[in-house]
Amino acid sequence: ALPVRLCVGAKVPQAQRDAIRRAVETWNGGFSSKVFSLECTDEQGEASLEEASRHSIYWVESGFDRFAPKTVLARTLTAYSEETGEYLDADIVLNAEHYRWAPAAGSGLDLESVMTHELGHVLGLQHFEISNESALRSFPYQSGVRFRKLGRYEREAVGARYFGKSEPTDFKYFDAVLSGRYAEAI
Repeated sequence: ALPVRLCVGAKVPQAQRDAIRRAVETWNGGFSSKVFSLECTDEQGEASLEEASRHSIYWVESGFDRFAPKTVLARTLTAYSEETGEYLDADIVLNAEHYRWAPAAGSGLDLESVMTHELGHVLGLQHFEISNESALRSFPYQSGVRFRKLGRYEREAVGARYFGKSEPTDFKYFDAVLSGRYAEAI
């Protein structure tokens, strides 16, 4: 159900919270009603694969390899019901152990771009490599790429999944993307 309520981990630096907020605003501005809300701070502060009671964003300063290889900037961890297909939990872990994230206008990795991408995964979207205008494309963010907007794929996929709009017929693999089986379709 929308909006997805997100909690920001207590360890996320204050300087990075604005980038997270702007990424949420990018998603909310693309639709007629809110898609995400930032409503709380996760005082637990540590990402846990077992915790499924809230959707959280974690700043991981050590042990990131529990979630993904150290070369990965961020990862969205999801849990869903195999019976209904409903998402039960989605957490974003940000690799602060191996990467330096830029403050709002500083040098370093662009957290706003990466968060715009990862929030798409929270909504169940997969990578969409056949469009250079998609936030869900695997851009080389490590090289300083900034991509802070939603493309047609994000607007139409979320519209179909959450707002009852019809699915576009001209996206190759669109059914597979909505079903989460994109990798099997290519």
